[in-house]
Amino acid sequence: MSRKPTEPKYLRIKNAILQDVRNAHLMPGQKVDSISEIVERFKVSKVTAVHALAALEAEGIVRREHGRGTFVTEQSDEAIRALDRRSVAVIVPDMSNPFNVEIVRSIEKGLRSQGVIAELSCTDGRNEVVREMLERVKLEKKAAGVVLVSYATRAQFDGTCLPDLPIVTIDYCPPSLADRSIFISCDNFKGGHDVASHLIALGHKRIGCFRWGEVTPARIEGFRKGLADHGMTLEDNRIFLCEDHMKVGDGVLAFIEREKLTAVFATNDMLAMQVMGYLRANGYRIPEDISLVGYDNVMASQYLDVPLTTIEQYEEQIGQRAADNLLAAMAAPSQFRVPREILIIPTLVVRDSTAPPKF
Repeated sequence: MSRKPTEPKYLRIKNAILQDVRNAHLMPGQKVDSISEIVERFKVSKVTAVHALAALEAEGIVRREHGRGTFVTEQSDEAIRALDRRSVAVIVPDMSNPFNVEIVRSIEKGLRSQGVIAELSCTDGRNEVVREMLERVKLEKKAAGVVLVSYATRAQFDGTCLPDLPIVTIDYCPPSLADRSIFISCDNFKGGHDVASHLIALGHKRIGCFRWGEVTPARIEGFRKGLADHGMTLEDNRIFLCEDHMKVGDGVLAFIEREKLTAVFATNDMLAMQVMGYLRANGYRIPEDISLVGYDNVMASQYLDVPLTTIEQYEEQIGQRAADNLLAAMAAPSQFRVPREILIIPTLVVRDSTAPPKF
């Protein structure tokens, strides 16, 4: 179980001062606690106190006067009303994938706790819809930030439509955004590597892969490296590319029989469940005839007739980190273009869908 994320200290201070302004305990023109007073009151470092005041100043709640201190602005009421209308555009390819659902739920919860509205747009995996949504954000000037979840189309991302706002990308970051977004994901390379190591430890040597789309190539790269570390290779003829993770069928049996596979890795749980259902409907026993590993650890994976071995990537933690980092970027406009990469360490969850091969 992942540890519940805590509110950053500077946000706790910022929200306490903001609440004093909302409740008229601090009036326009009135002096706010000094940095040393904040340090003493909240038991934090000087850097944290400065960060909190800078965030309030960026939002127009306070103004800092050199040599005099920090004061509530005359426009603080208007600034608070603007804060109350703040929203973030959350763009997701589809809501049929439980991974996306959990990510969005966690993001919305984190933003809502700070009074920010998450405005959800579902693109059905279409690049032109992503562009349309971003251009609308750019034109309407209502959103204070953007979250792109699992950008999943093959077409090259068009960076010209990007609004000049803080951007967080989750699970996959288009190359054109790498130099200006906060990228948050589980360590997919490690996850793929752990899958390969698990199957090899069970004794499998003829291992294949079901892949959907072009997202998270690190999963395949890690899987390939895990095989290579044990003197094995993942040839292209052992990768089955699916056009839709919600529908498999044509060519699956021929692929497995041609390569005489004893184990397969599906690059997400939805795909793994489709593969499992199709194989079992065609007489394959799992794991007796073939072992199967998924990726995501969606809730349903543990309740299948054959509970699925998979990779837990902690969607709630990813979503919370996305919300926290976007809020921090929104509070420090001069810093929001500084790119960062945050990786969450995944965990292999072994269930009943994997076992040693029959010889």
